Amino acid sequence: MNEIEFQIRLNQLLCELAATILYYHDACGFVAGGDSKNYVVTDCHGGTMPARCCYRTRFARADGAPECQFLGDRGCLNENIECKLYLCDVARVRADPECLRALAALEAVARLYGLIK
Repeated sequence: MNEIEFQIRLNQLLCELAATILYYHDACGFVAGGDSKNYVVTDCHGGTMPARCCYRTRFARADGAPECQFLGDRGCLNENIECKLYLCDVARVRADPECLRALAALEAVARLYGLIK
């Protein structure tokens, strides 16, 4: 396995772990009617961001629009751990401290291997 293959696989595994943690703690209000891979948005807290986490990310679009270039009609087209770990300001306050610690641990691993700058 080369470095790129390792980073791709690690990103996938970290995203799966983050999804499981977020599903268990339901920090965003997404769980009802969904599962850890297919959330159904039932009570997104929204926070004070105009378009949730997909607004003005590092994945800027060429046309200058503020939404992420990987945002499709059915959600994210390209999962990455940086976006997966995002919680809006309201979800961060409402989240179980255990959830926040678990997500911080995943973030530390992602930073260690260069998946998050």
